[in-house]
Amino acid sequence: MEDVIFSGTESRKPLGFAYVAITLDNSDHQLAVEYDTVTVSRRVYRSGESEYKINGHNCRLKDVQELFFDTGIGKEGYSIIGQGQIDKILSGKPEERRELFDEAAGIVKYKRRKALTEKNLAEEQQNLSRVRDILYELEKQVGPLEKQSETARIYLKHRDTLKQYDANMYLLSFYQLKKDSAAIDEKMDIVSTQLKDSQENFEKIKSAYAQMEALMEQYDQKISQDQEVCNQQALEKQRLEGGKNVLVSKTDGISSTDAIKGTYLDNYKQIWDLYLNNSTCEPSMISSKTGDDAASEFSLGEAVFYQNGTWAYNDIKDNEVAEEDMGMLPIYIGVDGEENQGLCTGSENYWCVNKNASEEDIQATLDFMKWVVESDEGRDMLANQMGFVTPFTTFADYLPDNPLVKANAEYTEAGKTPVSWNFTTMPSENWKNNLGGALLNYAQGTGTWDSVQTAFVDGWAEEYAAANE
Repeated sequence: MEDVIFSGTESRKPLGFAYVAITLDNSDHQLAVEYDTVTVSRRVYRSGESEYKINGHNCRLKDVQELFFDTGIGKEGYSIIGQGQIDKILSGKPEERRELFDEAAGIVKYKRRKALTEKNLAEEQQNLSRVRDILYELEKQVGPLEKQSETARIYLKHRDTLKQYDANMYLLSFYQLKKDSAAIDEKMDIVSTQLKDSQENFEKIKSAYAQMEALMEQYDQKISQDQEVCNQQALEKQRLEGGKNVLVSKTDGISSTDAIKGTYLDNYKQIWDLYLNNSTCEPSMISSKTGDDAASEFSLGEAVFYQNGTWAYNDIKDNEVAEEDMGMLPIYIGVDGEENQGLCTGSENYWCVNKNASEEDIQATLDFMKWVVESDEGRDMLANQMGFVTPFTTFADYLPDNPLVKANAEYTEAGKTPVSWNFTTMPSENWKNNLGGALLNYAQGTGTWDSVQTAFVDGWAEEYAAANE
């Protein structure tokens, strides 16, 4: 049947099926359906499967064949005879001609039903034979089953006997437990007497304990007073040592930015190790990470902290971390009095007007700057839409919704002193790069902290000297 499916041409794609339908007038209801018009269709697929439909409803091939029985238009019908079929009928075998006459006589349907019934009777006969075989096999099992039944009856008898023995055992256990209970009651009386004596001793010990507790409270108060005196003395000691360090620094010639000592490098090492040991990746992989990676991990809730400024809000907002959970955290390094300081604040951005530009361009630039810091539209765009922190007095009513900016304001309102942002004290960009390389080598395990200290202290002096020759 695959030959009748269109295989395609150079300009048309092949089809996956072939479809044929025939429509018959059934106004005289010769076909055993209630429709006046009957359309029989078939769809053949390349896989060999077929679909049959009568008036658009799916049906079986058998339904189509039964519809045309005794109508003369079936497979062996006489209503439609192809070219050369008449000679074939006349010269054919008697059996072949008989099929045509049966169709014309209208008995094909009954003969087919008869054949189907005979087939079903033959199948039932086979089923009956199998039933006889099964009965024969079951009859052979009757003897062994009778023996098993006798065994089961003996088992049930022994089971009833066992139940009786179990009941007797339960009664014996009950009498024994009752006897043991009487002995336990006697022992309980003895224990109750001992408990009463123990309670009297407990009350005596409790009274003595209360007296000892009152005495210890007096000692605790004395210890607290002594501890407060010690703390005050320790603070005074730190103050004096701080003054001493200042004097030593001046004596060593480190009173200016031409050299530094690295007094708090050990404290910084603890902070750096804390970063490394609690990072989202192995220390050896830090060099492959970027600032975008840190912002992404924090935004998705994979990291609880990363070092950045208020400007990072636009990179982390509208993600997994809620705004009410965001905040700013100052990093203290152990300097005396730094607990009174807040966040590091400052900017590297400046507004400049080129004096060499035309007067028209200079005035246009000044007008634009005035519009930005004074007009409602400009202030809204700068503070709310762009989220910038602005130092101008005209922005008192245009504070940004940035929760990081609000956190910085809370530190200031709490009396914390902002730390100025002084990058200009570094001797050179090369000093910062060399120090960063030493820290990276230490993090990856290819360098030591001594190398970091050398890059920090000696590197500063070398770069300062080179920059001030």
